[in-house]
Amino acid sequence: MTKKKSLTLRPWSEFFESSRFSVPSMTDDEAYSQRLVTNLVYYQANYLLLACLCLLYVCIARPRFLVIVLLVAAAGVYLFRVRRAPVEVGGRLVPRYQVFAVYAGVAVVMLLVAGGMQAIAALGVSSLIVLAHSSLRKRSLKARGTSYIDRVTGSTPIGSAFKALDEYDSDGPNDDEENPAPAVRSEQAKFRSNFRAKMKAKYLKNRHGAAPMASAAPPPPPATAAATGYATNGHQHYY
Repeated sequence: MTKKKSLTLRPWSEFFESSRFSVPSMTDDEAYSQRLVTNLVYYQANYLLLACLCLLYVCIARPRFLVIVLLVAAAGVYLFRVRRAPVEVGGRLVPRYQVFAVYAGVAVVMLLVAGGMQAIAALGVSSLIVLAHSSLRKRSLKARGTSYIDRVTGSTPIGSAFKALDEYDSDGPNDDEENPAPAVRSEQAKFRSNFRAKMKAKYLKNRHGAAPMASAAPPPPPATAAATGYATNGHQHYY
């Protein structure tokens, strides 16, 4: 069982280090996606704190929103810190990343409904900050190593989510041989049909080619005296 660790807040001097910012190359999608994923995993605690600061403005503008924030925070603490047993629904264990996805979706809807336009503005500002920083911040060697380990072990919420995505991409949604994808089943059926047709044609060809030989009666063996009991030299006949 993978041991979960708490989020690590990176130093703000490192977070805002201006010499480490650069515009990514839009022609190299692989390098850009690696930078984006690495920063999202490595600086996730900093991004979460910035989002909380943006939500603090909404709490001041709409006090009712503070109650919803406290309820959402309490639910998150219970699900990911207090509760140790895995979540089970209908007798099936629910993976941690699915629990996090459902929790995040419900939390966003509740916050938007309770906060109104202020919550939408705070969510938009925080999202822009996260996207801009994760796109412009160059990856350090430490960030690459920590992000890679986190994605392999799934020790944080975002690391667990990326781990699940990596496993999904490598295995495929329908990689089970007992339940292949429809396209795979179609190709298998086509292959079997062609194989049967070829074997049937080969069987009929061999059968028709051997039929005349099978229908022709073999010539009788030459008669001998021992076989017929007939001798001419001694004028003896055996019937």
